[in-house]
Amino acid sequence: MEDQGDHKLLGEILISKGLITEQHLDEALDLQQESMLRIGEQLIKMDAVDERDITLALSEQLNIAIFKIEDVEEFPLEIVETLGYSYIEENKIIPVLYDSEENILTIVHHDPLNIFIIDDLEHRTGYKIKFFIDTESNINRALKTLSSLDTSAMDSVVSGMSELEITERGDDSGIDLNAVEGPIVTLVNQIISTGVKEGASDIHVEPSKKKLRVRYRKSGVLCQPLQIQEIIHKFQPELISRLKLMANMDISEKRLPQDGRIKVFLSKTKSLDLRVNSLPTQGGEKICMRILDSSGLSLGLEQIGFSKHTLDIFKRNCTKPNGAILMTGPTGSGKTTTLYSALHFISTPELNICTVEDPVEYTIPQYNQTQIRHNIGLTFGSALRALLRQDPDIILLGEMRDQETAMIGIEAAMTGHLVFSTLHTNSAAGAVGRLVEMGVPGYLVASTVLCIVAQRLARGMCPVCRKKVPLFPEATAFAKKVKANVKYIYAAVGCNKCGGTGYKGRTGIHESLENSAVLRQAIADGLDEHAMEHECAKIGFLNLRADGLIKILQGKIDEKELNRTTR
Repeated sequence: MEDQGDHKLLGEILISKGLITEQHLDEALDLQQESMLRIGEQLIKMDAVDERDITLALSEQLNIAIFKIEDVEEFPLEIVETLGYSYIEENKIIPVLYDSEENILTIVHHDPLNIFIIDDLEHRTGYKIKFFIDTESNINRALKTLSSLDTSAMDSVVSGMSELEITERGDDSGIDLNAVEGPIVTLVNQIISTGVKEGASDIHVEPSKKKLRVRYRKSGVLCQPLQIQEIIHKFQPELISRLKLMANMDISEKRLPQDGRIKVFLSKTKSLDLRVNSLPTQGGEKICMRILDSSGLSLGLEQIGFSKHTLDIFKRNCTKPNGAILMTGPTGSGKTTTLYSALHFISTPELNICTVEDPVEYTIPQYNQTQIRHNIGLTFGSALRALLRQDPDIILLGEMRDQETAMIGIEAAMTGHLVFSTLHTNSAAGAVGRLVEMGVPGYLVASTVLCIVAQRLARGMCPVCRKKVPLFPEATAFAKKVKANVKYIYAAVGCNKCGGTGYKGRTGIHESLENSAVLRQAIADGLDEHAMEHECAKIGFLNLRADGLIKILQGKIDEKELNRTTR
């Protein structure tokens, strides 16, 4: 990079900040002669620095401020449509703000040396351009958001709503759904289809006094690929009522939470279910829809992300004739999906497989599934007691949530049934203490529970853009401990293939605590979960952190995801 007036050279800035050495710079300058890359790009390619370091250095060198594009909640769609998506993607520019009174348009770009783009933007928009920079991966992530907008469908919604008369509504006033049926139906279809297309697990429709926000949970992280235009905010009640109507909820009841279900047909042969919940908030009724796609239940246990050590333990116990197998983890960690995959693994026509759930998340014709209905007295306890008279071989109990369900589940496991269930604990060892707290005697836990598996879901790295990085100290120590000859690991970067996130897909991180003489003695001694883990580690128990480190060394996840899921 050439010196520009009084500006320091980029390499000098990086050296002064201690980010690179003079040796790094000399090597980059030599390689640059052949690669023809800019010096910053060459240093990134060498893994000497990351793009954030280069962006900070460029900001200092050229006196251009950094704009954190991840903080943008809503992009100015009018400007986006004026410029056109193809132009925005081709030039990798993101319009973030505009002030019509001051005639100023704020643009974020990753390349501050592209001075020609400013003139072109001023000519195309008629605005004076205020220029900021951010990392290329953040720009790519924003481009993914913009490119995912289906403007044709949204335009028809806006057009339809623009022709409607908006009247003042009181808190209890009725809503004429027929008046806005066309545009509202189109909007609801757009919201749901975007969630399916993006591979989201949940859709959040979040109203407030002045605006409506729609967010999607992808790979465990909330994002906002669908931008809601201003006029749609005025029709929040109609949108919420439409969703409640589809989910068979009472649209006149706005003070209490409600649960419902929507079946969505994607084609003649494929459908999925949406589990819908409404919650009254200060801004209106918030709707959360969990996308339940039963096609994922045919995944083999190997595809869920089990390490060989943990998978062997899990499979070995799944094929035993009786006992209890427990899955633990927070909400959204894939416990139910893993248990259904286990049922798929062992299912044969000779077995009577029964489930008791609240709610039934996946409808499987081969299983006898019971939905809990508290309003008519069909509780976990009453359903389980009846189920035991139905000659079951295998029982899936949605959750051991109290003493009654825990005791009946454990007793079923003692009397010749294989019982699968879930618990909300942070670790496998923590499930033992939780059962004892619920009133299950320790000796029953020790004699009945076959294994306890804790699970987390971590984002996998994009194979296209991941980059090699040195092992961090904990990974180095672990590699030495397990005698793994690993010279480098990977970190997420971000590219067009992954929408700038650096991540693609998810994999499981697990720990499996198998019944053993050591575990039974630890339970008898009343050890807490940390002491129990310490004792079981002597016979090969690997905790979540260790399993995550294995996946680090295998190049499946990066340090950021390890720390996010296994703090």
